[in-house]
Amino acid sequence: MNAVSCRGLRFAYGPRGVDLEVAAGEMVALVGVNGAGKTTTMELLIGHRRPAGGTIRVLGRDPYAERRRLATEVGVVPQDSGLAPDLTVAQTLRLWLRLHRRPVGGDLLGAVGLEHRAGMRVRQLSGGERRRLDLAVALCGRPRLLLLDEPTSGLDPDARARTWKLLREHRDAGTSILVSTHYPEEAAGLADRIVVMDGGALR
Repeated sequence: MNAVSCRGLRFAYGPRGVDLEVAAGEMVALVGVNGAGKTTTMELLIGHRRPAGGTIRVLGRDPYAERRRLATEVGVVPQDSGLAPDLTVAQTLRLWLRLHRRPVGGDLLGAVGLEHRAGMRVRQLSGGERRRLDLAVALCGRPRLLLLDEPTSGLDPDARARTWKLLREHRDAGTSILVSTHYPEEAAGLADRIVVMDGGALR
């Protein structure tokens, strides 16, 4: 079973349907300029929007109808972070680990390079640091699928390289990953496959 399967998927404004698949254990990069439709595609896959047409399945389920059930199996980095600004980085991670009934511990903060920010409040983080915390939160539930909307946005080159390395490690462990990016030169050497989105359609 594919982790993601879309057939003739249409947005409210899209004239053409989108056919997109992500196989189990595959990392696919969705590449396109701002406004190409990457974020809308992610919102449809997460279940935040109802498609205008076509079929969409995430881990075999309709994400709009079964969003709550999928939440335990899908890790998400949205375009805009929704983390509580007054919690510290460590408190944020502990909260999400407990929500997923995972043991508090491990080195998720170290994996994303935020161990030195553990006591800092979320609102004090830079944009790039918030993106890294978003990724750590997405990994808290040990998801079968990661849906990541521009996870390297605002990161410096070293942090981007570290993020891609972490994603490859999770891919190698069997996690399916769909990651949107506007860095095609990075994706070309790091993802298993690249799909280009332009005007709400793949080409």
